[in-house]
Amino acid sequence: MATSAVAEPSQYLCVVKEAAGLQYGSQNSAWQPQAFEMRKYTLRRLTDDDRNHQRGKWWALLDKIPEANWAFFEFGSDTPMPLSICVDDPKSVLAERFSCKSVVFDGVFDKESRRFETIYHGSHISQGFFSRREHPEQYKYRLSRGQEDPASHPNDLFIELGKCAPS
Repeated sequence: MATSAVAEPSQYLCVVKEAAGLQYGSQNSAWQPQAFEMRKYTLRRLTDDDRNHQRGKWWALLDKIPEANWAFFEFGSDTPMPLSICVDDPKSVLAERFSCKSVVFDGVFDKESRRFETIYHGSHISQGFFSRREHPEQYKYRLSRGQEDPASHPNDLFIELGKCAPS
């Protein structure tokens, strides 16, 4: 009797099918519903080169979660940064799924259905963090370097739903 082993994909192209969220309107200083563009991501297995301290551009992010073995990346970028770092644990009760910890957003991927979700949250809570925390000098410094969003224009909040295909 012959059996054939089917290798699991090491990379997927993930296409957002539905996206919605909230956007902060600086003109009226209020959050309002917003539809978002349909994005694409690459979900791929991490390599030894990704973790290499000399060659890996994002090794410092990956060192924080040593058990991570997958990550979502922006599709089409020349130097993609991990947006969400994932742990695929075949011994888990939910082995067909893995959850992804936030670098930019949280995510979940189901290997069986190949569905995924991304969730960007926290903007409402962190809006104006440094200015509210009586660290205006640190806020101004981070703002001047593009590392902080103006308190009057925080990042959007969103959820994306989509499907991935091996690539």
